[in-house]
Amino acid sequence: MVELVYTQVSGTWPLCGMWVRVPPRAPLKKIGTRTGATFREHPGLVRGRVPPRALRDRFLITILFMQTHDTIIKNIAEEVRKKLEDEGSGHDWWHIVRVWNMAKHIGAQEHADMFVVELAALLHDIADWKFHNGDGTVGPKVARQILEQFSIPQEITNHICEIIANMSFKGAGVQTPMPTLEGKIVQDADRLDALGAIGIARTFAYGGHKGRSIYTPGQKPIMHQSKEAYMQNDSATINHFYEKLLLLKERINTKTARALAGGRHQFMEEYLRRFFREWDGRI
Repeated sequence: MVELVYTQVSGTWPLCGMWVRVPPRAPLKKIGTRTGATFREHPGLVRGRVPPRALRDRFLITILFMQTHDTIIKNIAEEVRKKLEDEGSGHDWWHIVRVWNMAKHIGAQEHADMFVVELAALLHDIADWKFHNGDGTVGPKVARQILEQFSIPQEITNHICEIIANMSFKGAGVQTPMPTLEGKIVQDADRLDALGAIGIARTFAYGGHKGRSIYTPGQKPIMHQSKEAYMQNDSATINHFYEKLLLLKERINTKTARALAGGRHQFMEEYLRRFFREWDGRI
């Protein structure tokens, strides 16, 4: 929805490079006599000046924006679904849905910009660097191409692409700080999906996808100090718990996500204890 200073004359006005139809005789609400008013739908999303002739009677109405937030989110979700629904490494459409739902939950608790949160969650794995020879620029580039189809303002597009660029874990010794609240929330949602029962399932799905053994006795986990070393790693899947998953609890950003991470972390620790007891034939 867009708030627009408006006179009782129907017409078509350009807003941020897009056109909206102002309906005739729309419900009106007097807002005073200030001139040179500005309109805004959402911080950073719609910003501009109303044509001077529309200020004559200085009324405020609410009109439908060309594409509402919900419509944009729905359309982008459908595009992501079509691209990832048959993916088999644990980075599939249902991973996106879980991260999306979790991001909405965390974002509501943390009072974030939900439009940015939802779009970043939907697009965070649209072109994961792990499947593009380690090229971390592909994901933000593909996301930008999708966002530009919907005429989303540049500053929001830049924000979402920055989140995607800084999303992934890149090694035990590599810091991946998020500069914005929205980025922290989506990163937390993604990391929570790498923990607990779902995280265990995804870990073995990815290991099988990469042709890795389940466990190789005597092969020690490696605390990778660079993205390059982490990319080249091909050790057994069980090592991935120690090289990444068990480190994530201490890298959660938000209070809401930390409350969830502890239980999922504990579940993985119990799983590993059971795994090694079964491996050794003790139970």
